Formats: sequence, structure tokens, C-alpha cells
Amino acid sequence: MRIVKKQFMNAFYYLNFINLYIILLNYNIIIYLMNNLQMKTTAQFYTNKNSKKISNFGS
Repeated sequence: MRIVKKQFMNAFYYLNFINLYIILLNYNIIIYLMNNLQMKTTAQFYTNKNSKKISNFGS
């Protein structure tokens, strides 16, 4: 009975570390997406600021 309890606790800690790793991975993905969106908004700001140059480059 004691060995089964020890194995169960080991499995519980293993799943807990997997859950923590997934949470950190999601946090890093959210930070990456927020940085990409911020870069896109700044790029749109610069294109609106210099609209004639960018329109000539696009067309």
C-alpha cells in the first residue's frame, strides 16, 4: 500500500510539472503574439505617416 501511494505521488508531481510547463509555454506564446501585434501597429503608424512613399512602393 505504501509503494502504491509513493508511485501515485510521483505521478502527481510529474503531471504538475507538465502543467506548469504548458502554462509557461502559453505565457511565452502570448508575449510573442503581443510583441508581433505591437510591431504591426507601429508599422501601420509609420505607413500612415509616410503614406505617399509607401503607396508608391506598393503600386
